[in-house]
Amino acid sequence: MKKDPGTFLCSILAAVTAGVALWLSRASFDVAGTLAAPERVAMLPSAAELLGLVVLALLVAAGIASLSRTAKNRDVPFWDGASDALLPLFGLAVLIVPYLPLIPDWVPALRLLAGPSRIFIWIVVLGQVVWLLSPRVGASKSALIFACTSVFLSAPFVMNVRATPAILGDLVNTIRHVPSATWSAVPAGSLGSLFDQEYGIFAYAPVLLLAFVGLAGMARDRSRIAIPLAAAILVLIVLPGTVDPWWSKSMLPGRHLFFLLPLLVPPIAWLYARLPDESFQRAGAQGLLLTSLAVTLILVMFGDRVPALQEGDGVSALLYWMSPTWQLWSEAPTYIADATTPATVRVLIWLGVFGLSALILSRRKSASPGRAALAVTTITTALVIAVITTTAAFVSSPDKRFNVEGRVTLPLLETFDPVARPIAVRYDALSLVTPDRLPPLFTLSAVPGSRTAPQPVRVVLNARFRLPAGEYVLDLKGAESAVQDPNSAIALQVGREGRPVQAWPLALPAGGHVREPFQLPLDAEFVGFRAPRQVEQNIAELRITPVSVVETRRRFPAATVLSAAAFAPATIFFHDSNAYTEPEGFWVKGRAKTRMTLRKRSEHDSRVVLAIHSGARPNAVEVSVPGWSQKLDLVPGVTQRVLIPTKEGQAFVPLTISAADGFVPAEIEASRDRRLLGAWIAFIPDDISRTSAAP
Repeated sequence: MKKDPGTFLCSILAAVTAGVALWLSRASFDVAGTLAAPERVAMLPSAAELLGLVVLALLVAAGIASLSRTAKNRDVPFWDGASDALLPLFGLAVLIVPYLPLIPDWVPALRLLAGPSRIFIWIVVLGQVVWLLSPRVGASKSALIFACTSVFLSAPFVMNVRATPAILGDLVNTIRHVPSATWSAVPAGSLGSLFDQEYGIFAYAPVLLLAFVGLAGMARDRSRIAIPLAAAILVLIVLPGTVDPWWSKSMLPGRHLFFLLPLLVPPIAWLYARLPDESFQRAGAQGLLLTSLAVTLILVMFGDRVPALQEGDGVSALLYWMSPTWQLWSEAPTYIADATTPATVRVLIWLGVFGLSALILSRRKSASPGRAALAVTTITTALVIAVITTTAAFVSSPDKRFNVEGRVTLPLLETFDPVARPIAVRYDALSLVTPDRLPPLFTLSAVPGSRTAPQPVRVVLNARFRLPAGEYVLDLKGAESAVQDPNSAIALQVGREGRPVQAWPLALPAGGHVREPFQLPLDAEFVGFRAPRQVEQNIAELRITPVSVVETRRRFPAATVLSAAAFAPATIFFHDSNAYTEPEGFWVKGRAKTRMTLRKRSEHDSRVVLAIHSGARPNAVEVSVPGWSQKLDLVPGVTQRVLIPTKEGQAFVPLTISAADGFVPAEIEASRDRRLLGAWIAFIPDDISRTSAAP
């Protein structure tokens, strides 16, 4: 049989596209600069890694081609058997677009394709390839499998299935209170249950939209179950709306429509069975299913970064995670933060996109399954980018648009690794720079009223940041009405609990600037600044600029820092709430264990000396570091010194201290302190009469 050079070239190019997309998926992408002059920057892996990944993709493609050659088609040219199955890989080319010059600057929404959103593209494209290589089954069986997978592997079902008895109880209570329902709230509640970005089922499983298309088709064909099925679905949609409010922070997305989900299996199966094989419509349905499965996988695998429980603030945790460099969440409907009318307008826009996609796909002539799958990926991606760009320009409020300085975190700096990504790119002038030139390009800022998210502790201008280990500069601008106070100060808060770790005197002139450098030895989830309200009123703007960032491979791997305290020989970062810090030391909570990381002031010290006593009651205390531990039997009035062994040059020491018992100061002396105290820890010669007293 004659070889087709076009088939060979197409297969090779598809594999090369996959290799380049994989290389860029290992890159770090972000937006630096200021609100007035944002600038794209990126850190790319080495050219050698690009070559290796392209070769790997070619080998995988050759393996697929080899497996595609069955005993019946051995005479078919090598690449012909897999050429169609490899076509969807061209869809990965959309992941290259954010790294191109100019175009992403004209269409900022394209930045989404360089962030976590690329996971969806990968899952959809690879799922399409697997689908094309899978053996075919009968039409009715494939329709049933498709429908059951769409429903029972959807995120709303997977997240809520364990709570079935409780959800049933909620449903019974809702039915019981229907006579006293607030019917005016039903439209918003019902629409929110379906379309809200935090709690709506379609936000987490868009494939379920096919059920309503299928239900309409069943009614048109006068199916006997269409009317009773539609009635049951309508009742289950309306019921959650009779509760005001229809949502709560304690419920997982889709909980209120959980019993609706199984009823969607028949119409989805009915519709899928009638979609022609190798058609664009069927490929579109498969794309919706793969997208829904991607959401489920993300919520299951990345639950620490994408919590299923929502804040109820109108911003989906999933959409927020997907868009670190653009405001995707502001272009999705919310029936919590917005009024019913603007939210419904957004719903209609997205339904229009769904209908337009279906119309475009239905009007295209039938093609090979691979071509259909590729068309679905590219057309859908283009439509979504076009719509969110349009709504951002003409529908959304300007204050919801992406603010490069108004973020909490800087993704590129969190993953800063010049060894793994040695190629640093500035797109403003399209130039290659050394990686250490990128951190100073970033800025985070706050002005009065710009940051409104609730914080666990009061911080200046309500500004909380998440920063990687490194060196930074705090820049404060004085208000025009600033009043000089020689005793004013501002302090650095690391962690959402405890005391500030560092303070500076603050003489802020009206309209002038004060700059203070500070250092973060560890990655910190919560960084802010503390000052009295009268001092905060003198601040017109707060800015943080990185000077340098510690490479990820050189950072000490520590748990989340909840609080921090600085003492003469060391700074301590606490990883739980079982310690109470004071100016000269800290109490370990009674009957508890506290974990901390100790940062030595001098790396040349070979040991750290702790002074420990148990306060007013005897206690048993254990102090441990990896590879060493010591148990102490403490009695009142006696301080014991403990030598913590460390290595010379060791900057960080993981330390754990546990107290078997404790005492409550208010129960044994004239004090209002109701804390259960276990052991006092200090780095100075201890005075029992002074340090055992409650502050």
